[in-house]
Amino acid sequence: MITLSLTTPSNAAGAVALVQLHGQGVKSLLAELCDRQSWDDGCVYLCDFAGIDEGLAVCLNDQWAQLMPHGGLRVIELLTDKLISMNCHLKPPSNRELYPEAASDFEADMLATLALSPSPAAVDLLLAQSENWSRDDLDFSHIATDTQQLDQLCHMPSVVLVGPANVGKSTLTNRILGYAASIVADLPGTTRDWVGGMTQLRGVAVRWMDTPGIRISDDDVEQQAIGLAKQVIDEADVLVYMSDLQNGFEAANLTNRKPDILTLNKVDALTDDDAAQLPKQLLPISSTTGQGLGELVEAILKQLGLHQIDAQTPWAFSDRLKRIVSQRDTVTLQQYMQ
Repeated sequence: MITLSLTTPSNAAGAVALVQLHGQGVKSLLAELCDRQSWDDGCVYLCDFAGIDEGLAVCLNDQWAQLMPHGGLRVIELLTDKLISMNCHLKPPSNRELYPEAASDFEADMLATLALSPSPAAVDLLLAQSENWSRDDLDFSHIATDTQQLDQLCHMPSVVLVGPANVGKSTLTNRILGYAASIVADLPGTTRDWVGGMTQLRGVAVRWMDTPGIRISDDDVEQQAIGLAKQVIDEADVLVYMSDLQNGFEAANLTNRKPDILTLNKVDALTDDDAAQLPKQLLPISSTTGQGLGELVEAILKQLGLHQIDAQTPWAFSDRLKRIVSQRDTVTLQQYMQ
C-alpha cells in the first residue's frame, strides 16, 4: 500500500506544493504517473504529472518519493484525486517515514520535535536526549515534573503585561520585541487593544502581549478593549504588572488575578538612595534605558521553570515517552530506542 500525504497545506495556495508518497511500489507508481521508466535514487526529474501539471519529482529510496507540483489549489486537488484513483491512500506519514535517516523511532520523534520547536534553547537539549534516556538511574517522577516545564519549549508560553495607563508598557513591549508593535505616546489610553508578538527570552520563545492601561474610564471603546484584554490576562502563563511611582499598585486588583511579577518602571529617574529603599517584592526597571530588563527576563523564566535548563535532563518530548513515563515501562523504552 502506498500512502499519500500533503506536507504543504491543502487549503492554502502557494508557489510550490510538496506531496509525499510512501510504500512498496513507489517507483512503479511514478512510472505510470509521469510516463518515465527510469528512477535513480536521489535524482530530481522534471515531469508531467498525468497532464495535470508539470513539476519536479524525486525518488529518495525504493519506498519514498516526493512530488513538487505548482501550489495552486486546483492543481493539488486534481493531483490528489489522480493518486487516490491509482490506489494511494491519503494518510499522514509517520515520523519514521519523514526521517528515514533516524536510527530508531525515538530518534525520528526527536527530529520531528526539533523541527517544530520555536525555541533555540530546545536544540542542544533534544540532541542530548538519546544519551539522557540511556542512563540507568532514570527517575520517572522527576522526569514527569521536568517535562511539564520543558514542553513549553515547543508550545510557546504567553507573557502578558498589564498595569495603569501611561506607565511605559508600550515602550517595554517595543524594546522586548525589537520593533514598534505598540504605539508610544504621553497620553493615557493610547493602547486601545492588546497587541503582541513572538520573541525569545534567552533562547526561550514566548508570546509577549501588551494590554490597554487598566483604569476607570468613561470611554466606552477603551472599556471594551480592557474587557477583551481580560481573556488574555486570565490565560497568561506569566502575568507581569507594571506601574511607576506616580500610579502605584492599587489598580492591580482590577485584573481579577494576582500578578506573578510586580515591576516598577522609570527607576532611571530615581537616585541610588531612593532605589535602595524600594520594597524587595518590586522589580525595578527602566523601559527607556533597559535597566533591569535582564532581571525581568530572569524572573519570567524562573516563573516558567525555564531559568536553568540542564542539557542532561531527560525530557519526555513525545507522546510515546509520556506513556512510558506514566507506566514506568523500561521494556518499551528500550524497544523504542532500538
